[in-house]
Amino acid sequence: MTTKSETGYLEAVLDFDGRYFRLAEDCVGAEVQFEFNGQQYIICLPNFDFEKLDVFGHPQPTARDTKIELNWLEGKRVEGDNYGSEYSRKPKTKTVLKFSCNRLIIRSKLPITAAQARKAKKELPSWKQLLGVG
Repeated sequence: MTTKSETGYLEAVLDFDGRYFRLAEDCVGAEVQFEFNGQQYIICLPNFDFEKLDVFGHPQPTARDTKIELNWLEGKRVEGDNYGSEYSRKPKTKTVLKFSCNRLIIRSKLPITAAQARKAKKELPSWKQLLGVG
């Protein structure tokens, strides 16, 4: 008798160790698919919440309207550790024109097994080297 392995979506934070990406308006809430070591992944970029402004009046990054299911943005935020920080915007239309981030949330494109998830968590940090920031 064979048993079906439990599967689910992997979500992992990939930290770029203080290095920032500056991204344009068309990247807000975007999903970027890539393949690494035979596995399909999606980079989930943040949306911004204009209802929750920080102490400097900037909209806060949010996973709302993205594929992200885990609550990565709750809890204490460490200075310099952000998923998204608005750099410039159009206040009247509540449009972020540019933002920066030093962490990415990576999600498997399809459900994977626990063994595949453990392997991916070990391998994904080396993917940063392909971007020249590892």
